[in-house]
Amino acid sequence: NQNSLRGALAYYHFDNISGKRSSSCSPWAGDENCDTDWSRPAFMQKGNTLFLLRNIAPNPLNPADTPQPQYVGLASKFDLLDLNLRWDTRVFDGLGLRLNGNYIRNLAYSDDKTWARAAGGVVNNFERVNEQRDPGREDFRSGGNAYAMQATFGHLGLESKGDWNVLAGYKRIEPDALPDGYNDSTFHRGGTNARGYFLGANYAIDRNAWLGMRWTATQEVYGPPLSIDTLQLELNARF
Repeated sequence: NQNSLRGALAYYHFDNISGKRSSSCSPWAGDENCDTDWSRPAFMQKGNTLFLLRNIAPNPLNPADTPQPQYVGLASKFDLLDLNLRWDTRVFDGLGLRLNGNYIRNLAYSDDKTWARAAGGVVNNFERVNEQRDPGREDFRSGGNAYAMQATFGHLGLESKGDWNVLAGYKRIEPDALPDGYNDSTFHRGGTNARGYFLGANYAIDRNAWLGMRWTATQEVYGPPLSIDTLQLELNARF
C-alpha cells in the first residue's frame, strides 16, 4: 500500500499541419498569393524542420535578380505515440519519492520523406558545413523521438504549511518529435531540438500557497550551438 504505478498511452494525429510546395507562381508579376500559402503555420516557436513553400518562377527578363518573397512550412507530418509512466513510493520517515517518465515517438517522421516533401528547400536543422558550399541532404539532421525523466522527493502533495519537495530531471526533444508550437515554452525558451536538465524545489508557506524555484540548462540537439539557462521563481496559490 506504499507503492502505486500509473500509466497512460495516447495517440495524436494532426491533419493539415505540414506545409505543401506550391505550383509555379510569379509574385514579381503581380500574383498576390501562391496556391499553398495557406499551409504555412499560424504559430510556431523553434526547432521543427522548415522549408520554402513558394515555387517562384524566374522573371525571364531578369532571372538572376527575381524577387523571392517566401513563406515557410513544416516539412514533417505528425502522428504521435505518447507513453507516460509514474511510480510513487514512501521512503525515509514517510517522505515520498516519485519517478516520472515520458516518451514520444513521431510515427510519421522519416529523414528521407521529410527531405523529399521539402523538394530540396529545407532551410534549417543542418550540421555546420564548409562555407564554400550550400548544405545538402548529407548535412541534414533531425529526428522523431523525445523523452523526459523526473525524480521528486519530499512531500509530493504540498498539503500543509512547511511541506517541501525537491526535483531533478532531464529532457531530450529531437527537432520533429512533435509540433514545436505546442511544446513547453520554458524549456529552451520553447520549441523542440533541445536537450538539458532541470533542478527545482518547492516550499509551502501556507496550506494553499507555496514558493517554487527551478533552474533549467539546455542546448541544441543538432545544428549550431545555442545554450539557454533559465531561473524561475514562482509564488503559487490555490483556492
